[in-house]
Order: sequence, then C-alpha cells, then structure tokens
Amino acid sequence: MRFAHIVLAALILAGCQTTADSPTGDLLTPEQIKTEWSGRPLTATSMNSGNSFSVTFKADGTSALSNAAGFQDTGTWRLSEAGYCTVWRTIRNGAEECFTVRKSGSGYWIYKLNGSLDTKAILS
Repeated sequence: MRFAHIVLAALILAGCQTTADSPTGDLLTPEQIKTEWSGRPLTATSMNSGNSFSVTFKADGTSALSNAAGFQDTGTWRLSEAGYCTVWRTIRNGAEECFTVRKSGSGYWIYKLNGSLDTKAILS
C-alpha cells in the first residue's frame, strides 16, 4: 500500500514538473489568433507524441494538416470564447476540441482547456 502512495506521489510531481516547465507568455485573444494564424501555415509538434506536422487554419473556417510521413487530414476551426476549437475528420474521430494559446517570442504554446500543454508551434 505504501508503495502505491509513493508511485502516486511521483506521478503527481511529474505532472506538476511538466506544467511548471511549460512556457507561459501572453495569452492570445481569439481575435489575435485569427489575425496571426489565418491562412498562414504553422509548423507544430505534439507534446504527447513528439510528432511534427504542418497545419493551416483558413479564413473560411476550414483547416488542413499533414506530416512528413504522408498523413493528411482536413477539418474545420472556429474561434471560441477563450481561444479556438478544431474538428478534424480523422483525428479524435471528428470530435471538437478547444484550446487556448500563449505566445512566447516567436513560438506559440497551445493548451487544452484542462491546462495541459498540447502543442508547440511556429509560423512556417
């Protein structure tokens, strides 16, 4: 039982360390996201898988994603109250997911609504 508590504490601390090491930067408004990203390709890296990909959010609300391995997906995006939301045809089985964005220098740090760092990106 004691071992389980130690493992649980280590996992909690590891999660806190990841959050503490995450860049903070300025939180972008939805309008700033639209102005800075609309029609401009982003090169992004998933914090979960480490995979890199290119994504473009178009002014008409459509989006396109591809990676070096040949994977491609299309979807839609929209501004939300706190940031933006995406729906990809293949990724997450078409379920909508929303994010907030912080800008730090020339980079963007994309967070899930639960506060976990999802993706880091730069304009291509």
